Amino acid sequence: MIQAPKLEPLPEFTCQQDFNTLLSSKEINFATNSSDIDASSNHLLGGLIEAANQCPEAKIEIGGHTDSRGSDDYNLRLSQARAP
Repeated sequence: MIQAPKLEPLPEFTCQQDFNTLLSSKEINFATNSSDIDASSNHLLGGLIEAANQCPEAKIEIGGHTDSRGSDDYNLRLSQARAP
């Protein structure tokens, strides 16, 4: 089995720029009323994983959101399920 070469960690500023660039024109989408990630988001997730792997010291905040349909309580639980 061939191992991928270890990459040198990137500076924190570069890591943030990479994440911003990836997320500037795309977003992670979920199935309606679900915390299941839509397959259309797989390419973006792959890019985010690559960026995170180059930034092992980075602290990453993950947030989940919903639209305004449904009760506040339901949307809060769904948002929390989307960003455990």
